[in-house]
Amino acid sequence: GRRVGRPILVDATKLKYAAHLRDTGHTIAEIVAKTAITRSSLYRHLPPRPVEPITADELSAAGRDDAQ
Repeated sequence: GRRVGRPILVDATKLKYAAHLRDTGHTIAEIVAKTAITRSSLYRHLPPRPVEPITADELSAAGRDDAQ
């Protein structure tokens, strides 16, 4: 079958580089500046980061910070 519709303009190599940048702690704004991929395209093509569980120690530390 033929693929119909608008062609994909995001290069797979750039997406891999963008994923690497995000995994190394860069912000979306920094990734946009370095790859020239739009913000919306990054969110569309990159899978969301896994949610990291919060430990009881982190919760109690956050509660102490809020009380001060």
